[in-house]
Amino acid sequence: MLKRLRGTPLPAWTYLAGQIAAAVLYSTASLLLTLGVAVLGYDVQLRAEVLPALTVTLLVGIAAFAALGLAIAAVSSTAALGQALSIGSAIVLAFISGLLFVGGELPAGLTRIASVFLLKPYADALTDQFDPYATGAGWDLPALGILLAWGLAGAVVASRAFRWEPRADRPGATRVRAARRPGDAATAATSATSTTAATSVGRPSAARLVFDQARAANRATWRDPGSVLLVLVPVGLYGLFLTVFGGSVQPMGGIPFAIFYAASMITWGTGTAVFMNMPEALARARDRGVLKRLRGTPLPARHYLAGGTVAGLGLTLLVAVLGLTLLVAVLGLTLLVAVLVLSVGAVFFGLRIPAAGLALELVVIIVGTPSIAACGFLLAALVPNSRAVGAVGLMVLFVLAFFSDIFLVGAGPEWMGAVGSVFPLRNLQNALTAAWDPAGPVVAWGNLAVLAAWSAGAGALAVRFFRWDPRRS
Repeated sequence: MLKRLRGTPLPAWTYLAGQIAAAVLYSTASLLLTLGVAVLGYDVQLRAEVLPALTVTLLVGIAAFAALGLAIAAVSSTAALGQALSIGSAIVLAFISGLLFVGGELPAGLTRIASVFLLKPYADALTDQFDPYATGAGWDLPALGILLAWGLAGAVVASRAFRWEPRADRPGATRVRAARRPGDAATAATSATSTTAATSVGRPSAARLVFDQARAANRATWRDPGSVLLVLVPVGLYGLFLTVFGGSVQPMGGIPFAIFYAASMITWGTGTAVFMNMPEALARARDRGVLKRLRGTPLPARHYLAGGTVAGLGLTLLVAVLGLTLLVAVLGLTLLVAVLVLSVGAVFFGLRIPAAGLALELVVIIVGTPSIAACGFLLAALVPNSRAVGAVGLMVLFVLAFFSDIFLVGAGPEWMGAVGSVFPLRNLQNALTAAWDPAGPVVAWGNLAVLAAWSAGAGALAVRFFRWDPRRS
């Protein structure tokens, strides 16, 4: 699309300014709706004298975030990398800025680091402006200065790094590499399927087809630098949680936080890998017509989806290994790496998980990953395009994460816990926690049954509504 726009008289800075203006309008509408709910439903009060400062702070903050978002898009080689960078940095900044912690205190060093970035000054300024007991007009000039500086830096980077055409690995390679762009698992799958058909006698078996799709999807995933963040973000959050809560004991069932948040972060890593990123890659391949070309091959939809699920399972297991820094390396990691990971975990986190617990954990992940992947494939089948898949997937994942106590423990009412227990995230987390119970590994049959039910139900619906062709408006 941008390549076609380049043929018009439209300057790049005008296009970027228009994108920022659209983000400001869209976000302002969302903020006004949120503010209306707060005032009408929760008795939030606004002092008249702070309204000018509040308005300026909101508009400057939105524009600064939009400029940084465009800068990330400009420097990212692929859409998947840009999404991983933006979501990963937003989550990390939200936690170190104290937006999502209840009952914990961040280290002073992290607080100072967060103060340099734009989210904490922005949130602190808004907090003071919403404070009904504060006095004054609510102007926070240092915070506005930080926001303006970050917004200006983002705008400069975005304008200088802006490209109308996709980035090629080498001159003249754009057309060739376009079909093998990182994150395009389906295109790599086409190559693998063709190779198999050319070198095999007769039709490949179902197992061979699934294996080829898994290998192609896994290869495409690891070609994308954004996949590294799928591992690093849960690992970083796990270390942050332990830094804040230390050796505390989780109030429900006496489970140490080190175990509870290990299960939470593996669950979160699974969700981002196979419910958000993988379905978006599938929808992106469909939008580009790659799946339409696959339709002309003997590859059934169930084998293509199964191959993607297996690839997602491998990524989930790697997240589990690095996130716990204790678990056995089960997919491609060497014995030396496994020994180092176990040593670091034993020395710094004090986790003592018996071999039986590690074995049961592996079974839980093998059962749980397909259930979340099936939901992701169903999402890709029902939502019209890849852009909508990414947005809806992120929204659903965040909502279910809070309903499932992934980030906050027991912070919501009981009905939220009851709702969360119906969905896969909570059941995967509970099954992992039970496997690592300090009193001895426990097989959470009820949680595993719920996960299996989601695998069967959502998987059947995903195959039923799977589309090879883009949806026409």
